Amino acid sequence: MILLNNFITTQEGIQLKQLIMAGAVAMLVSACATGYGSSAFSYTGGYYEVKVNDKLTKVIFAGNGFLEQKQAEKYTLFRCAELAKQAGKPYFVMYKDLAAAAAGVSSTELSSGSIGSKPATSVLVRFTDIAEQNAKSTEEVLSELAAHRQASKNKKS
Repeated sequence: MILLNNFITTQEGIQLKQLIMAGAVAMLVSACATGYGSSAFSYTGGYYEVKVNDKLTKVIFAGNGFLEQKQAEKYTLFRCAELAKQAGKPYFVMYKDLAAAAAGVSSTELSSGSIGSKPATSVLVRFTDIAEQNAKSTEEVLSELAAHRQASKNKKS
């Protein structure tokens, strides 16, 4: 920007400089938002999972300050569906906590909150062959993920 300050002095040049600065800020902000992916090698957040026992897996998604809570919830669902597919199961059932899972009380909602000002979601999930009460379809959620990835790809183009 120092070079721009030295050479741009006309009104049109000043407007161009402002446009370039606005574009640079927009790129920085969009690059900082947590994308969908594993948190294993990321400083901006992502998903991870912990096997609780032979039937339950805890799926967690932690975002950064640029990600909205609803998006973190969607990313958690995406990861649940990916794990269900890896397990060869057409459905998955969610539980808010271990007590609910032990009682067999499934949920359609995730546990949502924040770590500092950063959104975080978690859910206990069980993969199943049966479309039982509150079960999510693995393929339907994966279709949403594919649409999300395509939309993200189109934004970058």
